[in-house]
Amino acid sequence: YDENGSNKKDNTWMKFLGISKQDGLFGVFRGENYKIIKEKIAGFEKNTMIERSPYALMVKPAEGSKTPVKYMNPLEKVYEPLKGESSYPALITTKHNKGKVIYFSELIGAFYGECKPDSQKYLIANIIKSITVNTLEIEAPSTVEVELRSQRNPDRLLIHLINMSGAIKRPITEIISVHDV
Repeated sequence: YDENGSNKKDNTWMKFLGISKQDGLFGVFRGENYKIIKEKIAGFEKNTMIERSPYALMVKPAEGSKTPVKYMNPLEKVYEPLKGESSYPALITTKHNKGKVIYFSELIGAFYGECKPDSQKYLIANIIKSITVNTLEIEAPSTVEVELRSQRNPDRLLIHLINMSGAIKRPITEIISVHDV
């Protein structure tokens, strides 16, 4: 789809992401819906179930793509028995030349940003670690935001550590001290 929501006939981008077809959207439901880990990935063992975003696409993988995480069939209400595994992948991996594409078919960043489930934080972080060569790891409270900037003349890397503890709730009633980072 283009920026106006119109169906785009050119599917080059879908092929790049490892998608052969989009069947639609899962119904939006804030409750118990899951995805299942089909092969050990990102620190999760096979058959582990983790939460899925309420906003997820139903896509079919392209030939040659791998689908290490799949959606469970959606539930219509909370405390309902599981309905088995769907045929739709939650994560698709594809290789292109020397590179690797990892595609989440859900709004995982928005889901994590709004609900903060640890499972999504670990999934996102470990997927990024698995495909990057140089990483920076900081041992700090989760309220510390890390910003990296490169600068020329002089050529250097700037690391900004920002105490975001005041961003938790408004009005700010307490500033949490961050130390020993």
